[in-house]
Amino acid sequence: MNSVQRDTICCRLLMSIGDSLELNPMLGRSLTAYMRELSCTMGAVLLKHSETGEAGTLFCARSIPRQLERHRPFRDLLDELSSAHLEYEDVIIREAPQGRYYILPLADAGLLVLYAREQLDSDLLRQLGPVNQKFGTACLFCQQNALQQENSQRFMEMADMLPGIILECASDYRITFFNRRTQEIFKQIDSHKFEPRSLFDFFPDHEHRKLKRLLDCLELGEPTASRDIEMRNSRGELFKVNLHLSPIYVSDEVAGFRGIAIDISERVKLEKNLIARDKLLHAITVSTQHLLKSKRFTESVPTALKLLGEAMDVDRVYYFSNTLDAEGTPVTVSQRGEWSKENVEPQIDNPDLQDVPAELVDLFLTPLQKKKPFRTLIRDLEESVTKELLEAQQIVSILVLPIFVKEKFWGFVGFDDCQSERTWSDLEQDLLQLFSTSISEAIERDTAEAEIRRLYKNLMDDLDTAQSVQSFILPPWCVADPRLLFSSQYVPCEKVGGDLYDCLKLSDTRYVIYAADISGHGIQAALGMTAVKSIISMITANSDECAHPDRVLTRLNRFLSQHLFEENYMTICYCFADLDAMTVSFLHAGHPPAAVISGDGTVSILDAAGDIPLGWIDSHQYKPSSVIRREISEDDIICLYTDGVYDCTNAAGSRLGLVKFHQVLSDLSRDPHCTTLPFQCYLNIQKRGYDLIEDDFSFAAFQMAPEDRTYPIFRSVAADLYRLDAAVSEAESFLMQQDVSDAVVLKAKVVMQEFISNVFLHGLAANFHSPVYLEIQIGDELSMMFRDQGKPWDLPEAEQSPDQFFDALNEQLMHSGRGMQMIYAMTSSRSRRRIHLINETQFTISPE
Repeated sequence: MNSVQRDTICCRLLMSIGDSLELNPMLGRSLTAYMRELSCTMGAVLLKHSETGEAGTLFCARSIPRQLERHRPFRDLLDELSSAHLEYEDVIIREAPQGRYYILPLADAGLLVLYAREQLDSDLLRQLGPVNQKFGTACLFCQQNALQQENSQRFMEMADMLPGIILECASDYRITFFNRRTQEIFKQIDSHKFEPRSLFDFFPDHEHRKLKRLLDCLELGEPTASRDIEMRNSRGELFKVNLHLSPIYVSDEVAGFRGIAIDISERVKLEKNLIARDKLLHAITVSTQHLLKSKRFTESVPTALKLLGEAMDVDRVYYFSNTLDAEGTPVTVSQRGEWSKENVEPQIDNPDLQDVPAELVDLFLTPLQKKKPFRTLIRDLEESVTKELLEAQQIVSILVLPIFVKEKFWGFVGFDDCQSERTWSDLEQDLLQLFSTSISEAIERDTAEAEIRRLYKNLMDDLDTAQSVQSFILPPWCVADPRLLFSSQYVPCEKVGGDLYDCLKLSDTRYVIYAADISGHGIQAALGMTAVKSIISMITANSDECAHPDRVLTRLNRFLSQHLFEENYMTICYCFADLDAMTVSFLHAGHPPAAVISGDGTVSILDAAGDIPLGWIDSHQYKPSSVIRREISEDDIICLYTDGVYDCTNAAGSRLGLVKFHQVLSDLSRDPHCTTLPFQCYLNIQKRGYDLIEDDFSFAAFQMAPEDRTYPIFRSVAADLYRLDAAVSEAESFLMQQDVSDAVVLKAKVVMQEFISNVFLHGLAANFHSPVYLEIQIGDELSMMFRDQGKPWDLPEAEQSPDQFFDALNEQLMHSGRGMQMIYAMTSSRSRRRIHLINETQFTISPE
């Protein structure tokens, strides 16, 4: 390419540049010309952001084709150019797929990027430098023109749309522009002429210094300055505005100022009202929460009154209650609570405000009875007794709101101002009415809760009575006949339950023992249990068929189905014990089978037969084939229980179940004792973590003895001091028959008398239904085992010296027992342990 051709190209390019001050059209024509003259297939103009002017902030102002930015090589190039932060002065060439990118600097405006498949003439590229300079200058002019047009348009739109005052002044503060709203506010009433000279003419003298500070900030380079300031209109009235000023630049010099002033008088007033409202609402919310959270209304009201009084900035807040007649009309009113400022005389102790006859305050009681507030200045009241009463309390302004509880005029809450003639707003009245409603709800809740507490207490008292009755209906924890030992434990999952069991003595050698479970829980099941127990006792007492469990259950099922059970049913394990034959006949009807712990430690589950629960079919006949008859030795312990024993869960929700329960029995079979077995079972289950009881826990155990057994002797001693003497005498006779020395017998008698007396008087307290179990064994030493359900306590230390002995004895006389040191003096060893609810104490006496 020769020089003429290069000059021609440069000339044509120059002619395409700067023919418009609109940036986009100018870029389009110029970029098209470059691509056409230089035979390029793609091109883009990258301009600097005018806000920053940094080389690293380029953006694509125009590209051909328009989707060029989606082209990966171009996007990578753009990222490189933007991140390089370099000022380019020479042409940069970058290799690209099937061509090259040529990057041409455009003065301070940005870069021109062209893509050509063929290599461009290097001399032409150098000759294009001035052309590119002009292209860049044209871009800058277009950008400045766009910015000026944007600012001017924005300013005009603001002037037209905003209701505020819009001003413009020169650098010497002479007014050069103002909008129509400004003229409306500041023109003279009787003239249409409005010719303000200086910006300061709009402001009172005391605000000139503030205004000058704002202007100085702008002259020092701040882009904007604003503050709330007062202006003065043509009528001399001051009003608050928010003034926002910004500088006007010409050739980088501050040539003037623009300002917008928004009248915020109503906003300031509204803000004050909102602050007062929010403060009051917060106080009402907190006081209401305090009323609702407190257990007693009277305890929470003083704090609530204080919160409201401080929030309202009143002198007194108080509430009165009414005494109503039969028709609900107030007879007297009495002050119940008050809060007052420190500098205001309180009236809470004023006797004139107690039992005030209603007619003396009828002036404001009348509207209150109609659920309307009473608010007034005291000076505006007509002369009356009510006015005198209020003036005597130095009240200047008052607001009173009614308190209604269940549509009855319970009382009222009042607010006093004793220092100014305060005008109560509708907003204050409405908000305070919310507090009055909260008081009503708190009083209603307090009354309802008091009634609920009363009813609940009565119910709990009734349930406690029912629990006591049920405990008396069930047999005591231990029954020790000469040839049969029976023990049991019952733990209802509620106060009372539907489990029942009993040990019925038909004769000295014939017993009926059973455990049953009525469906359901609570009072209904407990009432059914009471009735069923009486029916079973009646059937077994008047029947010769007790030895046949199938016949007994057939009769019982028919009676219960026809007369008692409608939606309930009952499971039962019925046992007939024949001590002459040393056999037990079992029949379990829908009930967990009995278990037998043998003397060798094995556990047998008697589940070979069974039948359906009672109450399912009223005509059902229980068959002899369902009865299990088993010979029993004196070492065997028979266990009866309900499903609640194993229907418990642990914290993980795992159920104990029948299999694991049988494992519990196996663990206990290593060293079982009939009297403690039910309690050891409960304790073992608890220790395994299955402590979440979902059903009643009932466990009974019994052990039979042959007629010729001599040792050990066991008795259950009723909790009665009169019967104690008989039991001790019986034990004394037994020991003498066994050729025990008189000295040992005497010691044993004293130990039994003293220890069991202690248990009765101090351990069992008023629980006279609970007996003490006594077991005596004779070997090298005489052993006495006592078991009771008294309170837990540890054996005291034995004292050695006589002085210590009698000091300890006197101290015990004053507290929880007596005679322990005497017992220590007569015994060779002693031990004590707690097995769940059972105290087990053992004493031994050595022979003389």
